[in-house]
Amino acid sequence: MFGATDSIKILYSANLSSINIVDADDNPVEVSDAKNIVGTEGDDLIVNKTRGATIRALGGNDSIQNNKQRNTTYIYESGDDTIDGFNDSDTLDLGDYAWETVQSDADIIVHVIDNEATVGSVTLKDYPADQEVNILSTYEPPKVPGEEISNSTSSTLIVGTANDDTITNDRFNYVTITALAGND
Repeated sequence: MFGATDSIKILYSANLSSINIVDADDNPVEVSDAKNIVGTEGDDLIVNKTRGATIRALGGNDSIQNNKQRNTTYIYESGDDTIDGFNDSDTLDLGDYAWETVQSDADIIVHVIDNEATVGSVTLKDYPADQEVNILSTYEPPKVPGEEISNSTSSTLIVGTANDDTITNDRFNYVTITALAGND
């Protein structure tokens, strides 16, 4: 039983053949009951057998086997990680990183981006291409200043720029606004 303990952190795992996990009273802890799993800064193999777990793999190139558990949250920090068993009820939390996804054979690869450079990836093994990937991120693209565009005539066309424009229209009759790109 996992009992009152609700997280496990392995501080160093190099060259270990096994890890015995016990609670504060030296009672064995079943890892299969873990709800919060924290890896190491190295390359980890994390096997999740619990529905609704939160996995924080930390550094390294980690391999995570989710065994098709539901409602799992993966917190990405760094490295090139692989998740087997990610499904549409799971969430990939990228913190403040930007990302882009690409299809590679049967997998979805999430490229993790910082300052316009790819700094890592998460490969979702055998993830269906027709399903949206649940990704959380607080990343907001930098604003590119645009034009201050204002209109006070009817029957006109207003065209913005590719940047973040502020468009003001005081007329309602036959005015067409084409904002183009950017966050206007």
